[in-house]
Amino acid sequence: MGISIIKYLPYSIKELKCYLENKFESWMTWNNWGAYNKYTWIDNDQSTWTWNIDHIIPQSNLPYSLMTDDNFKKCWSLDNLRPLSAKQNVLDGINRVRHIKEK
Repeated sequence: MGISIIKYLPYSIKELKCYLENKFESWMTWNNWGAYNKYTWIDNDQSTWTWNIDHIIPQSNLPYSLMTDDNFKKCWSLDNLRPLSAKQNVLDGINRVRHIKEK
């Protein structure tokens, strides 16, 4: 049986959604949140794009075994989360620290 992380986060789901929405690029909506599919993604057609919640410092760089661990708190802090193109997230991979792109 899985354990929900919700009770271990210092923010609500509503606060998370607001935080992410404030960082959306013009093409991002909750309707196009999802996995990257190389068969349906067309680079010059934003209507085919999807996005993910990205960990700026990858989860693999912040190992934790308990949701009370400091690395869990760092991994899931709002400062470490952002919406990112699903394709870019796949291209970046999980082993590289990604830097916040300036707008």
